[in-house]
Amino acid sequence: MADLVLSSSAIKTFKDCRMAYKYGYVMNLEPTGTTSEKVTIGSEMHEMLAAAAQGEDYTFYETWPVVEAYLKYKPLPPREDIVSVEEGYWVEIDGVPVRCTYDLVYRRGDTIVIRDYKTFGVAPTLDLDLDFQARFYIATAMKHFKTDNVEFEYEYIRQTLTHKNGTPWQPDEMYLNYPLVISAQEARNLWEETEYVVEDIHESVSENRWYRQDRKGFGGCPSCFYKNICKAENQLGTLDEQTLALLSTPREPLVKD
Repeated sequence: MADLVLSSSAIKTFKDCRMAYKYGYVMNLEPTGTTSEKVTIGSEMHEMLAAAAQGEDYTFYETWPVVEAYLKYKPLPPREDIVSVEEGYWVEIDGVPVRCTYDLVYRRGDTIVIRDYKTFGVAPTLDLDLDFQARFYIATAMKHFKTDNVEFEYEYIRQTLTHKNGTPWQPDEMYLNYPLVISAQEARNLWEETEYVVEDIHESVSENRWYRQDRKGFGGCPSCFYKNICKAENQLGTLDEQTLALLSTPREPLVKD
Protein backbone atom coordinates (compact mmCIF):
# COMPACT_ATOMS: atom_id res chain seq x y z
CA MET A 1 0.00 0.00 0.00
CA ALA A 2 3.06 2.20 -0.35
CA ASP A 3 1.63 4.30 -3.20
CA LEU A 4 -1.65 5.01 -1.44
CA VAL A 5 -2.14 8.43 0.18
CA LEU A 6 -5.44 9.27 1.86
CA SER A 7 -7.25 12.01 3.72
CA SER A 8 -10.09 11.79 6.21
CA SER A 9 -12.38 13.12 3.45
CA ALA A 10 -11.21 10.40 1.05
CA ILE A 11 -11.95 7.68 3.60
CA LYS A 12 -15.39 9.14 4.31
CA THR A 13 -16.11 9.35 0.57
CA PHE A 14 -15.18 5.69 0.10
CA LYS A 15 -17.41 4.67 3.00
CA ASP A 16 -20.31 6.64 1.46
CA CYS A 17 -19.85 5.43 -2.12
CA ARG A 18 -16.99 3.68 -3.87
CA MET A 19 -17.82 5.25 -7.24
CA ALA A 20 -17.60 8.71 -5.69
CA TYR A 21 -14.16 7.77 -4.37
CA LYS A 22 -13.12 6.61 -7.84
CA TYR A 23 -14.16 9.92 -9.42
CA GLY A 24 -12.60 12.10 -6.75
CA TYR A 25 -9.46 10.24 -5.69
CA VAL A 26 -8.54 7.81 -8.49
CA MET A 27 -9.57 9.86 -11.54
CA ASN A 28 -8.91 13.07 -9.55
CA LEU A 29 -11.91 14.94 -10.93
CA GLU A 30 -13.41 18.19 -9.66
CA PRO A 31 -17.05 18.45 -10.85
CA THR A 32 -18.00 21.67 -12.59
CA GLY A 33 -21.08 23.66 -11.65
CA THR A 34 -20.96 22.66 -7.98
CA THR A 35 -19.90 25.98 -6.47
CA SER A 36 -23.00 27.78 -5.27
CA GLU A 37 -23.16 31.19 -3.64
CA LYS A 38 -23.61 29.55 -0.24
CA VAL A 39 -20.54 27.36 -0.77
CA THR A 40 -18.52 30.42 -1.79
CA ILE A 41 -19.63 32.36 1.27
CA GLY A 42 -18.78 29.39 3.47
CA SER A 43 -15.26 29.23 2.04
CA GLU A 44 -14.81 32.97 2.53
CA MET A 45 -15.93 32.75 6.15
CA HIS A 46 -13.48 29.91 6.78
CA GLU A 47 -10.67 32.09 5.44
CA MET A 48 -11.70 34.99 7.63
CA LEU A 49 -11.97 32.84 10.76
CA ALA A 50 -8.50 31.42 10.07
CA ALA A 51 -7.12 34.95 9.64
CA ALA A 52 -8.74 36.10 12.88
CA ALA A 53 -7.27 33.14 14.78
CA GLN A 54 -3.81 34.07 13.48
CA GLY A 55 -4.23 37.70 14.51
CA GLU A 56 -4.50 38.90 10.93
CA ASP A 57 -6.96 41.18 9.17
CA TYR A 58 -10.19 39.41 8.24
CA THR A 59 -12.17 42.24 6.66
CA PHE A 60 -11.33 41.31 3.07
CA TYR A 61 -14.77 39.94 2.09
CA GLU A 62 -18.18 41.62 2.07
CA THR A 63 -19.43 39.14 4.67
CA TRP A 64 -16.86 40.19 7.27
CA PRO A 65 -19.55 41.78 9.54
CA VAL A 66 -21.01 38.28 10.00
CA VAL A 67 -17.67 36.98 11.24
CA GLU A 68 -17.15 40.05 13.42
CA ALA A 69 -20.57 39.59 15.04
CA TYR A 70 -19.77 35.92 15.73
CA LEU A 71 -16.38 36.74 17.27
CA LYS A 72 -17.98 39.35 19.52
CA TYR A 73 -20.54 36.80 20.67
CA LYS A 74 -18.02 33.99 21.05
CA PRO A 75 -14.39 35.18 21.19
CA LEU A 76 -11.64 32.89 20.00
CA PRO A 77 -9.58 31.04 22.61
CA PRO A 78 -6.62 33.02 23.96
CA ARG A 79 -3.76 33.14 21.46
CA GLU A 80 -1.46 31.21 23.80
CA ASP A 81 -3.97 28.33 23.91
CA ILE A 82 -4.28 27.98 20.11
CA VAL A 83 -2.21 25.04 18.86
CA SER A 84 -2.85 25.30 15.11
CA VAL A 85 -5.08 26.88 12.47
CA GLU A 86 -6.07 25.09 9.25
CA GLU A 87 -3.10 22.77 9.62
CA GLY A 88 -2.87 19.31 8.12
CA TYR A 89 -1.72 16.54 10.45
CA TRP A 90 -0.44 13.22 9.11
CA VAL A 91 -0.99 9.85 10.73
CA GLU A 92 -0.31 6.37 9.39
CA ILE A 93 -2.83 3.57 9.13
CA ASP A 94 -1.16 0.27 8.23
CA GLY A 95 1.66 2.22 6.62
CA VAL A 96 -0.68 4.44 4.60
CA PRO A 97 -0.28 8.19 5.22
CA VAL A 98 -3.60 9.84 6.08
CA ARG A 99 -4.01 13.62 6.32
CA CYS A 100 -6.48 15.28 8.66
CA THR A 101 -6.89 19.04 8.40
CA TYR A 102 -8.41 20.64 11.47
CA ASP A 103 -9.93 24.14 11.25
CA LEU A 104 -8.76 25.01 14.76
CA VAL A 105 -6.95 23.16 17.52
CA TYR A 106 -6.73 24.66 20.98
CA ARG A 107 -6.04 23.63 24.56
CA ARG A 108 -8.58 23.90 27.34
CA GLY A 109 -6.60 22.95 30.41
CA ASP A 110 -5.28 19.43 29.77
CA THR A 111 -7.77 18.82 26.95
CA ILE A 112 -7.08 19.15 23.23
CA VAL A 113 -10.16 20.54 21.43
CA ILE A 114 -10.67 20.11 17.69
CA ARG A 115 -13.04 22.68 16.20
CA ASP A 116 -14.64 22.36 12.79
CA TYR A 117 -16.48 25.40 11.45
CA LYS A 118 -19.65 25.04 9.41
CA THR A 119 -21.78 27.83 7.96
CA PHE A 120 -25.46 27.49 7.24
CA GLY A 121 -28.55 29.13 5.83
CA VAL A 122 -31.02 26.56 7.18
CA ALA A 123 -30.53 25.22 10.69
CA PRO A 124 -28.78 21.83 10.47
CA THR A 125 -29.79 18.53 11.95
CA LEU A 126 -26.87 16.38 12.97
CA ASP A 127 -26.42 13.17 14.91
CA LEU A 128 -22.77 13.34 15.95
CA ASP A 129 -22.83 9.77 17.24
CA LEU A 130 -23.11 8.68 13.60
CA ASP A 131 -20.67 11.19 12.18
CA PHE A 132 -17.53 9.39 11.02
CA GLN A 133 -15.34 12.40 10.37
CA ALA A 134 -15.83 13.95 13.81
CA ARG A 135 -15.07 10.66 15.55
CA PHE A 136 -12.12 9.99 13.26
CA TYR A 137 -10.70 13.44 14.01
CA ILE A 138 -10.78 12.59 17.71
CA ALA A 139 -9.06 9.24 17.14
CA THR A 140 -6.31 10.77 14.97
CA ALA A 141 -5.79 13.64 17.42
CA MET A 142 -5.37 11.13 20.25
CA LYS A 143 -2.67 9.44 18.19
CA HIS A 144 -0.93 12.64 17.15
CA PHE A 145 -1.00 14.47 20.48
CA LYS A 146 -0.51 11.26 22.48
CA THR A 147 -3.38 11.92 24.87
CA ASP A 148 -6.86 10.53 25.49
CA ASN A 149 -8.11 13.97 26.54
CA VAL A 150 -9.48 15.05 23.17
CA GLU A 151 -12.82 16.64 22.40
CA PHE A 152 -14.44 17.68 19.14
CA GLU A 153 -16.91 20.44 18.38
CA TYR A 154 -18.83 21.56 15.32
CA GLU A 155 -19.29 25.32 15.44
CA TYR A 156 -22.16 26.40 13.19
CA ILE A 157 -22.44 30.04 12.08
CA ARG A 158 -25.37 31.43 10.12
CA GLN A 159 -24.32 33.16 6.89
CA THR A 160 -26.56 36.21 7.36
CA LEU A 161 -27.26 38.61 10.21
CA THR A 162 -30.95 39.14 9.46
CA HIS A 163 -34.05 37.43 8.19
CA LYS A 164 -35.13 38.26 4.63
CA ASN A 165 -37.45 40.91 6.10
CA GLY A 166 -34.50 42.59 7.83
CA THR A 167 -35.30 41.38 11.35
CA PRO A 168 -32.08 40.38 13.17
CA TRP A 169 -31.54 36.73 14.00
CA GLN A 170 -31.28 35.95 17.69
CA PRO A 171 -27.96 34.50 18.90
CA ASP A 172 -29.46 31.05 19.51
CA GLU A 173 -30.62 31.08 15.88
CA MET A 174 -27.24 32.19 14.55
CA TYR A 175 -24.70 30.18 16.52
CA LEU A 176 -24.92 26.46 17.25
CA ASN A 177 -22.36 24.27 18.96
CA TYR A 178 -22.33 20.47 18.72
CA PRO A 179 -19.71 18.90 21.02
CA LEU A 180 -18.61 15.28 20.90
CA VAL A 181 -16.52 13.22 23.29
CA ILE A 182 -15.65 9.56 22.77
CA SER A 183 -13.72 7.20 25.01
CA ALA A 184 -10.23 5.94 24.30
CA GLN A 185 -11.73 2.48 23.71
CA GLU A 186 -14.18 3.86 21.17
CA ALA A 187 -11.27 5.58 19.43
CA ARG A 188 -9.32 2.31 19.31
CA ASN A 189 -12.35 0.49 17.89
CA LEU A 190 -12.78 3.18 15.24
CA TRP A 191 -9.10 2.94 14.36
CA GLU A 192 -9.39 -0.82 13.86
CA GLU A 193 -12.49 -0.38 11.71
CA THR A 194 -10.68 2.21 9.63
CA GLU A 195 -7.75 -0.17 9.09
CA TYR A 196 -10.18 -2.53 7.35
CA VAL A 197 -11.53 0.34 5.24
CA VAL A 198 -8.00 1.37 4.19
CA GLU A 199 -7.25 -2.23 3.19
CA ASP A 200 -10.51 -2.30 1.21
CA ILE A 201 -9.56 0.96 -0.55
CA HIS A 202 -6.19 -0.49 -1.52
CA GLU A 203 -7.79 -3.67 -2.92
CA SER A 204 -10.41 -1.68 -4.83
CA VAL A 205 -7.70 0.53 -6.39
CA SER A 206 -5.46 -2.45 -7.20
CA GLU A 207 -8.26 -4.50 -8.75
CA ASN A 208 -10.14 -1.53 -10.28
CA ARG A 209 -13.21 -2.76 -8.42
CA TRP A 210 -15.90 -0.10 -8.06
CA TYR A 211 -19.65 -0.01 -7.57
CA ARG A 212 -22.33 2.49 -6.61
CA GLN A 213 -23.68 2.55 -3.10
CA ASP A 214 -26.93 4.19 -4.12
CA ARG A 215 -29.37 4.45 -1.24
CA LYS A 216 -32.42 5.83 -2.99
CA GLY A 217 -32.37 4.31 -6.46
CA PHE A 218 -30.23 5.69 -9.29
CA GLY A 219 -30.40 9.46 -9.55
CA GLY A 220 -31.57 9.61 -5.94
CA CYS A 221 -28.32 10.89 -4.44
CA PRO A 222 -29.00 14.63 -4.69
CA SER A 223 -26.33 15.63 -2.19
CA CYS A 224 -23.52 13.68 -3.88
CA PHE A 225 -20.74 15.91 -5.18
CA TYR A 226 -20.23 13.62 -8.18
CA LYS A 227 -23.85 12.91 -9.11
CA ASN A 228 -23.66 14.40 -12.64
CA ILE A 229 -20.53 12.43 -13.52
CA CYS A 230 -22.08 9.26 -12.11
CA LYS A 231 -25.32 9.81 -14.01
CA ALA A 232 -23.45 10.36 -17.27
CA GLU A 233 -21.40 7.19 -16.87
CA ASN A 234 -24.49 5.18 -16.01
CA GLN A 235 -26.29 6.45 -19.11
CA LEU A 236 -23.36 6.27 -21.55
CA GLY A 237 -21.61 3.21 -20.19
CA THR A 238 -18.25 4.95 -20.29
CA LEU A 239 -16.88 8.45 -19.90
CA ASP A 240 -14.97 9.80 -22.90
CA GLU A 241 -12.66 12.79 -22.78
CA GLN A 242 -15.27 15.18 -24.19
CA THR A 243 -17.86 14.22 -21.56
CA LEU A 244 -15.31 14.50 -18.78
CA ALA A 245 -14.25 17.93 -20.03
CA LEU A 246 -17.87 19.10 -19.90
CA LEU A 247 -18.56 17.74 -16.43
CA SER A 248 -15.29 18.17 -14.58
CA THR A 249 -11.81 19.60 -14.36
CA PRO A 250 -8.65 17.76 -13.22
CA ARG A 251 -7.42 18.34 -9.70
CA GLU A 252 -4.13 17.59 -8.00
CA PRO A 253 -3.92 14.10 -6.49
CA LEU A 254 -3.30 13.58 -2.81
CA VAL A 255 0.41 13.47 -2.03
CA LYS A 256 2.39 13.33 1.19
CA ASP A 257 3.90 16.78 1.69
